[in-house]
Amino acid sequence: MTRTSDLDLGLISVFEALLKLRNVSRAADELGVSQPALSQSLSKLRRLFDDQLFVRTSEGMTPTPSAIALAVPLLEIVRIYREKIQPRRVFDPNVSDRTFSIAASDIGELIFIPELMKTLVSKAPGIQLRTNQLEGGSLLDSLQSGDVDIAVGGFPRLEAGIHERSIYTEHYVCVVREDHPTIQEQLTK
Repeated sequence: MTRTSDLDLGLISVFEALLKLRNVSRAADELGVSQPALSQSLSKLRRLFDDQLFVRTSEGMTPTPSAIALAVPLLEIVRIYREKIQPRRVFDPNVSDRTFSIAASDIGELIFIPELMKTLVSKAPGIQLRTNQLEGGSLLDSLQSGDVDIAVGGFPRLEAGIHERSIYTEHYVCVVREDHPTIQEQLTK
């Protein structure tokens, strides 16, 4: 039987990281703890819930049926804490050492990221960027889950709840020879 006094937000965060990443090393990195410390927390969770919760498989740490059943209530506890209770920290780019994950289209990588990196060097030297390739329908999921902090590019069909702002306008130009047999007079000059 689980005693609620033994369950803390740190353990729930370990559960959340393992559920999301399915890898002990990556979960430890995300939480900023050592792999042995994360393994100890997983052992404590296993004792508390009298279940393995996550088992090693060829696909990583796979949640057991008990872990899947616990996911909704435990993640709800974390969400409520983060949204309603956790003190809001003021973001100071001058001293932040946060790593931001950016998904960008080819144009976004060519235009936006180099300018952003120049600005970060002078205004936020501790901030790191991690870029992600855009993959079809997974962008919305990645934004909603927090795996991606920001997406740069043209995304005309994102759902409500995603904040968007125009940061630049790009014009495309097509160049063909004047007597092109297929194009003819279809392009403006």
